[in-house]
Amino acid sequence: MLSARSSAVRKRLGNLDKVTVEYIEACGDCFYLAMEAALSEEDGWSPYFAVATMRDVVASSMTEEIYKLYTLLHEQQADGFTFMGGVDSLDALRKRMRLRGSKVGAGKCVWADGFAMETIANHYQLLLLVVDERSSQKFTRIAPSAIHPNGERKSSSEAGSSSDSITAAQPTVLLHASQREHMNLILYDGRRIQPICHLPLELQRLWNLAVVADGTAAPPPAPPAPVPSPRAAAGFKSTATGKRKVAMSAGRGGRGGRGGRGGRGGRGSRGNRADNGDEGAPSAASAVAGDGGEGSSSARGGAAGGSGQDASGGGSSGAGVRGRRVDPQLTIEDGSTADAPSKRTRSGNSPRDPSPRSRS
Repeated sequence: MLSARSSAVRKRLGNLDKVTVEYIEACGDCFYLAMEAALSEEDGWSPYFAVATMRDVVASSMTEEIYKLYTLLHEQQADGFTFMGGVDSLDALRKRMRLRGSKVGAGKCVWADGFAMETIANHYQLLLLVVDERSSQKFTRIAPSAIHPNGERKSSSEAGSSSDSITAAQPTVLLHASQREHMNLILYDGRRIQPICHLPLELQRLWNLAVVADGTAAPPPAPPAPVPSPRAAAGFKSTATGKRKVAMSAGRGGRGGRGGRGGRGGRGSRGNRADNGDEGAPSAASAVAGDGGEGSSSARGGAAGGSGQDASGGGSSGAGVRGRRVDPQLTIEDGSTADAPSKRTRSGNSPRDPSPRSRS
């Protein structure tokens, strides 16, 4: 069970090799026991780090405002405030706060909440980095208040933001809070407590921190390299090299005749020459058409208007449609050119325009 929980915690922290989890006894004192173990790592245990001492620090910090808030939460049956049953004064609350879970049992003591954690962080000047499964924000940071040289705590306006006041030597403890309100220690490189600068940046950034050894903020990580598009990765060029290219331009044209070898003519580009039976030229009163091109847009007459008399093979007159100018020469891969082949469909439509047309 512990192994599975440890794997889940390590996964949250990016599966770093040096991250391990130290299990703390679930007796109602888990947070205080974790702090006692961390603080005792450097110089050994002392009464100053004892669970009883920490509980007394929290109890002494409680105010009438805290008592009223806890009473209200208990009346609203909020989770975690059953300990307020029978507590009718601030002194009674402080007395209950001093009870140790290892002595009276987990159900009769007061578990550490946000107020207790902040009080201990300030009293011992610890930075607490918590992987909190109870919160939607999984990574919670509790930083100590800055302190004047005379020992008094700075106000929030004097201290600035908590991240600005964190130095490279700031003692830091990592914790994991489960959904069942239990806390375990998270060790990095086998240590329970260490300066923040000893933690890798990839771990610090989970809590929006980036403090290096000289105490300055580390630069943000470089942005990832741009990912090439699938077409670029496959070697395609924007000019569509190796594929046939047809230059087209839209225009307004007139009526033209149906060619003998080409498809049914549509309206062509204004004032342009049309070839291969695709488009005609609507300029003035005449147009030049080859292989069944369109005629003029004026009065159905001109050199190739009306019934399409200039088109080879002849054909019936038909109403043109908005057309495209098609270059009769197609560019191929090696740069040479070739004449575009004439195409014809059963319906008489242009091979580039699939819409049906009725004869006029």
